[in-house]
Amino acid sequence: MTDGSFGAICHYSISADSGIEFATVSPGSSSICEGEAATFTASGGSDYSWVGPDGFYSSNSSITVDEEGIYTVTVSGGIEGCPTNTVMSTSLEVIGDYITPEFSLPNEYCKGDNIPSLPNTSDNGITGIWNPHLNNQATTTYHFTSVSEQCITPTSITIKLSPDYTIEPNEPNCFGESGTIDIIENGENLPYSYIFNGSSVSPPFTATSGEHQIIVSDNALCIDTSLFYFEQPEKLEIDYLLTDRTCFGEIDADITMNASGGTAPYTYCLLTEGTNINGQTHENLNHSNYILMVTYSKNCIEQKDLLLAEPAQLLASYVSYNPSCFGNNDGFVEFFIEGGTEPYFLIYDQDTFKTAIINNLEDGLYDFTIVDTNQCAIDIKQINLINPDIECIKIPNAFTPNNDGINDQWIIENLHLYENAVVRIYNRWGQEVHYGDYTDKWDGKCNNMPVPSGPYVYILDLHDGTPSYVGTITVVY
Repeated sequence: MTDGSFGAICHYSISADSGIEFATVSPGSSSICEGEAATFTASGGSDYSWVGPDGFYSSNSSITVDEEGIYTVTVSGGIEGCPTNTVMSTSLEVIGDYITPEFSLPNEYCKGDNIPSLPNTSDNGITGIWNPHLNNQATTTYHFTSVSEQCITPTSITIKLSPDYTIEPNEPNCFGESGTIDIIENGENLPYSYIFNGSSVSPPFTATSGEHQIIVSDNALCIDTSLFYFEQPEKLEIDYLLTDRTCFGEIDADITMNASGGTAPYTYCLLTEGTNINGQTHENLNHSNYILMVTYSKNCIEQKDLLLAEPAQLLASYVSYNPSCFGNNDGFVEFFIEGGTEPYFLIYDQDTFKTAIINNLEDGLYDFTIVDTNQCAIDIKQINLINPDIECIKIPNAFTPNNDGINDQWIIENLHLYENAVVRIYNRWGQEVHYGDYTDKWDGKCNNMPVPSGPYVYILDLHDGTPSYVGTITVVY
């Protein structure tokens, strides 16, 4: 364009907007099997109007339909004052007849036989695949799926394997018990016959722990062998901590049970004389025979006999021996002890002795207590030792101090009993040749020199209030 004066040229562009994009509908057509549905989608506008068979109408951009026929959509759009409509159509075909794949296949084999591969094309020409993989150990249903044609009826075949049976095990519940193995016969070629662990028997079979062989044959002469293993339940062990009765007639025994093995939880029980006492620990038991019982999983019971020992009654007898002479302390008592629990101890005058003989006793009344290792005790009282009417002092009237090792000393018997005693010896002229105390043993010397042989006078004073002993002693060489 020019203005005519200056000859200038101006360029202008003019555009017109209809307000609608490029409208589409997809798919342009569709085929479905009877009972299925198809979805059509229109795009490119702001408003949609679908019409179809039997008065169908929808204002959505997408429709899902199952009625065969033509479906038309009007796509509307544009700007104010310049509206635009686009009309498009699509078609739906509904295939009413399904095709069923047909197969002519054997459907029964002996278990373990080689089963030929199943054909990928049916007798009426339909191609597909089979699932699952062939299994020659169990009756299985196989499903055929078409890979090309539409509206194919799903097809399955079941290949039966004979003998067809199911093992139903009932394992042992408790240690040392037997379980059972039962057989459920699923096949058709009955009757079945069985060999269990080498013996011809009928189910259910009694089975201990370990491996078991089952051979099954049917009426079609098919044979199958199965191995079955039973686990042995763990053995339960009962241990216990026992404190026996300490003394005869006491009711002070205690026991605590402890279980291991098996399957917890454990329930403890003590049985005696027809009475059940629940609990793990029991005190102050007074019977001799008990049964320890533990119940664990699946009501299994383990038990152990218990003999509750009772010490024999502590008994004692004795023999007493009086002092050998008046005032002597050589009396003694000998005890004979039985029962209780060794070792035994004697208690006298607050002293404890491990011997059964108590000696060095004077005359008098004595009380003793006998105790065993469990502190069971008996008292023995008023054992009476009596002085005999016998003099303890015995004085020799001669001795021979000649160093021959025989009668070389003048020894007064039992002088040691009188600690205050004094001995004096005089010669014929009244001279003192020896002086001694209660330990004295005269060797016939005076001032370390042997005295002449002959008689000598002795005076023994016990200093106990009794008269002195006076007499002669002769020294002989």
